[in-house]
This record gives sequence, structure tokens and C-alpha cells, in this order.
Amino acid sequence: MSFAFRQQIHSIQLQRQFGVNVDKSRTSRRIITAAAVAALPLTAVLVGFASASTPTATCATRVHGDFNGDGHADIAAGEPSRTVGTVTEAGAIHIVPSNSTGTGMTTAGNQYVDETTWGLPATSGDHFGYAVASGFFNDDCYADVAIGVPGANNGIGEIVMFLGSATGIAPAGMDVFSPGALNADDLTGDKFGSALTVGDFNHDGFDDLAAGAPGDDGGAGAVGVLYGGPTGLTAAGGGWFNQDTGAVPGAREANDNFGYALAAGDFNADGFSDLAVGAPFEDIGTTSNAGTIDLLPGSAAGITATGSTAFDESTSGVPDDPETNDEFGYALAAGDITHDGAADLAVGAPGESIGTHTGAGQVTVLLGTHTATGLTATGSKVWNQDSTSVPGATENNDLFGTALTIGDFNGDHFGDLAVGDMNEAIGTATNSGAIVVVYGTSTGLTGTGSQLWSQDSTGIPGVAEANDRFGKSVSAVNFTSSHADLIIGVYGEGTDPWLNNGGISYMRGSTAKTGLSVTGWQFFSSGGVSGGAQNCNTHTYLGMGFSLS
Repeated sequence: MSFAFRQQIHSIQLQRQFGVNVDKSRTSRRIITAAAVAALPLTAVLVGFASASTPTATCATRVHGDFNGDGHADIAAGEPSRTVGTVTEAGAIHIVPSNSTGTGMTTAGNQYVDETTWGLPATSGDHFGYAVASGFFNDDCYADVAIGVPGANNGIGEIVMFLGSATGIAPAGMDVFSPGALNADDLTGDKFGSALTVGDFNHDGFDDLAAGAPGDDGGAGAVGVLYGGPTGLTAAGGGWFNQDTGAVPGAREANDNFGYALAAGDFNADGFSDLAVGAPFEDIGTTSNAGTIDLLPGSAAGITATGSTAFDESTSGVPDDPETNDEFGYALAAGDITHDGAADLAVGAPGESIGTHTGAGQVTVLLGTHTATGLTATGSKVWNQDSTSVPGATENNDLFGTALTIGDFNGDHFGDLAVGDMNEAIGTATNSGAIVVVYGTSTGLTGTGSQLWSQDSTGIPGVAEANDRFGKSVSAVNFTSSHADLIIGVYGEGTDPWLNNGGISYMRGSTAKTGLSVTGWQFFSSGGVSGGAQNCNTHTYLGMGFSLS
């Protein structure tokens, strides 16, 4: 598979335009006020209003992704190519709650939300739901959701924020942000909202949001940062960063796509979340599209360029060497693999060639430290399907490393790495997809006990089919407190009679040494939740599960 075609199948890759219609009414930030909510249909008002905000101090627990405050995580899944009314590629999200015991998901109380649900205009090619992220942006006990809409406003892009409530996400307090809200130019093709991550960058107790605009300035790329507060995200004090900002490493060059992938973690254990930014199409010397990541520290003032560092495959101590189309930094995930109090970083390079296999893909893990610099190349390792004890085999165009997440799937307090291998062929089914799970130890990941799962694995319902792309997205979620569980996006799955409508799978973790298992396996397609299913039979389909949080 050529580099150009890989961009096509990921759809909104940053070398192509959205081709959306211009809607002049959408060029400014939109805010839903109390009066605007009052004008909504009665059913929307009943769903939307939560009780008065409860101070954070009274919350018994705060569970990541718990939009309705019942103590169990819920799932947000994007369906960015959904047709809304007659508007094609407008997009939507689905909220699938946890069940009452926290042992899985349920359709009871699930929510379908598109731009028209609470009064926003939908435009063709918006791709609402291309990225989703959850966090506690305000001072209540409900998790909130940020939604990337990178095709909005002729590809300028924007972020929509919904606050959580006792009934899930709601319109009260909704806000919308474009680059202009951060004193950046609203430029066609910015694609603001293509990537999202959440962390407390200024350590004030409110979660903050970083949003990638990898198409900014001819694809050079940029990242915007919004800060949380008593009423949710705000642009006040926010920042806009690119490779010409202060001490940020690198240089602003066309098609680097700085901001294509993001991850937040406290890499130096100082209490402030730091921001890792992928620029997977950065040239390293004369090697095109080799890729790099920049690390921007958190501080009392939030994300800063001061003290920022960069890593690529030419960095001393990082295994391997930069090669054309490696795309190092295409996917990122942060988590504490070694359980030492400092977050570690997994970096996907899905274009990496392994031996004679082009586009086989691999993942590099950089360890955090209790030093001011945080991440270090010392002790870094690479993982691919030729690594000792890692199941599967390297093959052309598997794209191992297109999606990453870190969670403690076996309850031993060490972070484990789940890797999406979305183009893995299962038997004769090309691009069916798989996930590989590599478990953590005090010294880092180990291949011992690694697992490979596909839709042909014993105990997993369904059949591996061509172009399902099982593993396009992965998200570690704590339905229980003892271990993490895994949600897997299958955005190309067809559920009869629908074509490529997509879905999400749930794998339960455990406190057993083996971690993830098929016990309690669940699958939800768009046909089984609110909003219903649609056929989506094109190469640019972005079905349910394209993005997850």
C-alpha cells in the first residue's frame, strides 16, 4: 500500500482537503446560553439540564469518562461520516453507558448527538466526532466531552464542548471554539480538532484540553490549548503553539503536520501534565516523512515552550534509524508502564519497514523520569510483530501502531500497551484488523504473555472480514477500580443489512496475570444504539468507532 493510499483510507489525512461547503454563519464561536436552551424542544431541555453544580470536594469518586456521575465510566464513540438529514459527512457521536455493576456497557440510556441535536448547524464534510476526549473541565462530579469537528467552516475546524449531567452529556453550558478564540488566524485547512487530549497542564484541579490543527499554514501544523475552570473550558489564557513558537524544537515547514497526534502525561512527575505532540510527516535530514515528536512541559501557567524537547529515530538512544515514510509520531499514548510515578510514552510509527516488509509498523516506548527533562531515550525499546514473544508476524502494510492506549489490564499496577494493527490480514480477509497487547513490568514492557486478538479469535463473536479495520481506535477504560478494560473501534464493520456502519467492542480486563480475556465480550454497532445505522460503502467511510474516549 502506497503512502498516498494510506492517507486515503484514513480519510481526513492532512495531505487532502475536506471539500466542504462554506457556511458564513459558522465562522465565529457559538455559545448556548440559558435563554437558548429554553428555546429548545421540551424533551431536549429535560435531558439537558443537570442539577446545580456540586463542588468537587463532595464527589465520592471521579471516574474518567463518567458522564452521568454513577461511578462507572461511559464510552464516547465518534461516527464522523454520518449523514445528518440530507447533509452528508456531517458526523455524530454515540455515548454508550456502563451498566449498573460496572462490568460492561449497556444500551439503556445511550445518547446519540449530532450538530443539530441541540441547535448547531450541520454542514457537509464537518466530520463532527472525528476526535473525542473526556475530562472534568468544570467543578462538578460529571465528566465532560470535547468533540473535534475538523471540517467545520471550510476546513478551519472547531471544538464543541458538552458538559456532563445526571442524565449524561447535555446542552447547558455548551461552547464552541475555533482557532480564532485563541488569537490564531482562522485559516481554511487548519483542521482544528483533528486530534484531542486531556490533562491538567497547570495543576489547578481542572482538566484542560489540547487540540491539534495539523493542517495549519500549509500543513506545518499547530496545537491549541484551552483551560478548564468553574464553567468548563475557556479560551482565556489559552495558547497556540507551533514549531516556530519560542523554544519549541524544529522549524515550521509545509506538511510536517505538527499536532497530528497528541498525548498528555506527567513525564517528569512534577504534578503538571505535559504535552507530547506528533509531527509524523516531518523530514529528518533528507529522509522524508520520517516523523518526530515534541514534548512541551506543563507549568503553573500551563503549557509552555520553555524546556521543550524533541525525539525522533535519529535521537541518541532511540532504537532504529529514520527512514522514508516511517511516520514516527503518527499515534501517541501516555501511561505509567513501570509504576514509578512518571508517565511513559508510546510512539507509533505505522509506516516503519521491518526487514523486507514495508509498512509493517512498530512502536517505540520512551520512559519518563523524576528529572526536570522528563522523557528520556535511555532504556527506550521498540516493539513490533517480530519482537520476541509478540504474537503475529510482520507483513507488508499491516500498519502496526496506528492506534495506541495504555491501561492496567491485569490489575498489577503496571501500565500495559494495546496496539491497533488495523490492516492485519486474518486468513484471506485483508485489512480485517487485530490488536496486540503487551504487558508492563517494573522495567518496562515485556513480550512474555503478550496477546493478539481479532474477530476470528476463539470466544469472540463475529467473523473477521475484509476492511473491518478492527483496532483503528483503542481506549483503556476503568469500568471497575481493580483493572482497566479495553474498548476497540471497528469502524469498517458491517452489520447486516448495513454496510461499513461500524461499531465498538468491549474486552474485560481482570486481576488474573493473563489480563484481557473474552469473558463478558460485548459488541455494539450503530444499528443497536440511538440514531440507528446507515450504509457507508465508500473508501472514505468513517463509521462508528472511528474515534473513542
